Formats: sequence, C-alpha cells, structure tokens
Amino acid sequence: MRRRLLILSAAAAACGALAAGTAPAADEFVKNGPAATILKQDSYLRAGQFQKLYATFTPGFKSVCPYGKWVLDAPKVRAQLRGISLKVTGERIQGPRGFVDYQYVRNGKVLAAAKGDLYRKVNGVWLDELDKFTTCS
Repeated sequence: MRRRLLILSAAAAACGALAAGTAPAADEFVKNGPAATILKQDSYLRAGQFQKLYATFTPGFKSVCPYGKWVLDAPKVRAQLRGISLKVTGERIQGPRGFVDYQYVRNGKVLAAAKGDLYRKVNGVWLDELDKFTTCS
C-alpha cells in the first residue's frame, strides 16, 4: 500500500498545491515541467477528479494499466493522503525525460520519499511514466 501511495501520489505529488502542503517557490522548477505535472496530479487526486488524473499518465502506462483497473485504488489512496502534505524537492530534465524528487510529510516527519520519478514529454506535455514509483497493481 505504501508503494501505491507513492504511485498515485506521484500524481499527488502535486501536493505542493495543497493548502496544507509546502513546496519550493514556483521559480525553482521549470514552468510547466514535470514538477508542475505532479502538482496538478496531486490536486486532481485530492479533489477526486480521477479521470483528469488518469489523463496525466503516458500512453505506455495506460496500455499496461487501463482506467477500470487503475481507478479501483484511487479512492483509497485519496483517503490515505488526509493530513499528509507533499513536498517537491527536485526536478531534472534530460531531453524528453524529466525526473521529480518528492516527499510525503506529516507533522514534519517524512513518511515516504521518491527520488527520480520518471516523466516523459509527449506532444509537448509532461506525463507520468511507468517506473518503480508509477506502477499498476
């Protein structure tokens, strides 16, 4: 379940956008880069906008994990995020690949961390890619 928290919350890593969350200033990351995508994902997850969230994954991810299978865990992950904030700690871009580092934090304690969550630029948009943080169970 912890892995699933990281996965869907990568989408949730968009957590810097949360009122309870903390994140680096926007100018620390590339505007509209992969860190911006993870922040958008988090806001969609927390708002229960699962179709919008699913749209932020690559076609490769979707071919392995169809929406009907993926959405089964989304409400559980959403509930797990209550009281937890996301802090994006880094972003690296290498051509069409982007890597995001982030932490899930509650009361100053790091509960989970990801380093190098993979995003791909597809048709000019950064999307979450299948990797060790973004899987389908």
